[in-house]
Amino acid sequence: MQNSIFGIEAPQFEADSEIILLDHVVIERANDSFYYGDIIHESVFNRYIVWTDMGDHFNFRLLMYLFKYDNPQEKYDELKLYHRSLVKLWRRRDGQPFRNNNDEIVLFRFDQMNESFLHNVKYPDVLTLVFKSQDPIDISKTLVSYGS
Repeated sequence: MQNSIFGIEAPQFEADSEIILLDHVVIERANDSFYYGDIIHESVFNRYIVWTDMGDHFNFRLLMYLFKYDNPQEKYDELKLYHRSLVKLWRRRDGQPFRNNNDEIVLFRFDQMNESFLHNVKYPDVLTLVFKSQDPIDISKTLVSYGS
């Protein structure tokens, strides 16, 4: 297996001082940033322009295979507790949590938890989890070697 600059282990998040492991997942989109644009200040006197970069926010989308857990209902209930909460998010648990340009940990909103049914109708077999950053992030600060 080839090493990754972001780590090789599964993602995780932290909420209320609890670490929630996100095993049996496929990262669908980890670079789905959305750009808020620039603030443009233009002088009415000399037409001088100053741009202020607002940075890139980040969407992190995972596909979780609940049917691979020993107790899928328990994992579903655990995740449901934190749905629509602000959490600290790790792309890979052996890497770093997402940070901003000031090296502060950026909170993400656990925004969506969409259910899919493949094999049974009692509980969902697959979940699509979407996390959205509260602040712009600096992707370079999530590298495995960052801060060591």
